[in-house]
Amino acid sequence: METHHDMKIISLSIGIAFLIGAFAVAFADPYLPASISNAKKGYQAGFDAAKTLVENSSLGSFFQTPADVRMLSGTVTAINGNRITFHIQSTNPFDDPTLADRVASIDASTAITMQTRKDQKTYQAGISALVQVHTVAASTTAAIISPFVTTSASISDIKVGTSVNVSAAENIRSLGEFTASAIQIIPPIRMSI
Repeated sequence: METHHDMKIISLSIGIAFLIGAFAVAFADPYLPASISNAKKGYQAGFDAAKTLVENSSLGSFFQTPADVRMLSGTVTAINGNRITFHIQSTNPFDDPTLADRVASIDASTAITMQTRKDQKTYQAGISALVQVHTVAASTTAAIISPFVTTSASISDIKVGTSVNVSAAENIRSLGEFTASAIQIIPPIRMSI
């Protein structure tokens, strides 16, 4: 539990970090390359320069969004007839923030499925049987036992707050709206203590 003293230290640390950042920005402006016009100097120029540095560094591959994106995961924020709005959490800090909320239309060809958790005993029995088969056969191949059962679902099973995987037949990397070819309803994560 955080005490009042801990909160003061956290607030002070945030304030110091902000001041250091402001100081760095104020003194970095004159040193920006001459190729950057005065109109482009400032925050955007610094952001663009930082983005270029990161993308060209050894870490750049971690932040690059694939050119062809056909599936997105997110949380449903609204349902309007046959259209769902869902919010995605990008791991790329340079992705377009206006694409954090997407709209997927559902038509007659959209396959909607729901994953539900297997009960613990059934899941453990499957793992035990797999281990026994592979031990007896001395096989080096591994099979995957899923902790989920996938069943058919409908749009009425999709609720606000539901986690979904939404797939499309086209590249949806930069599309705010598209028609979903498949929607998979994901069960909430259970935290066991």
